[in-house]
Amino acid sequence: DYRGMARALEFFAAVGEHIQILAMEPWLFIPDGDNLAVWGHQKFLRTSTGYSWESEFAHIITLRDGRWLHFRDFMNSALTHDAFTRTR
Repeated sequence: DYRGMARALEFFAAVGEHIQILAMEPWLFIPDGDNLAVWGHQKFLRTSTGYSWESEFAHIITLRDGRWLHFRDFMNSALTHDAFTRTR
């Protein structure tokens, strides 16, 4: 649970220590009031091994007063698990 700007920065710093985002290509945006759904494709690199993987994603963002209130990320987590459990 990452609440507040400091915790969000902590989360993204931790991710950045292990993963490089090679591509983040949103192709569909669906607004609905204070919610925004984004569908797209992403590619990552595990920096310690050089292993890369790709996945489609869906992001659900809830906004309040023009700022992000909630962020939900859906992707093929099995591929990410594989990237972090393989040895090469």
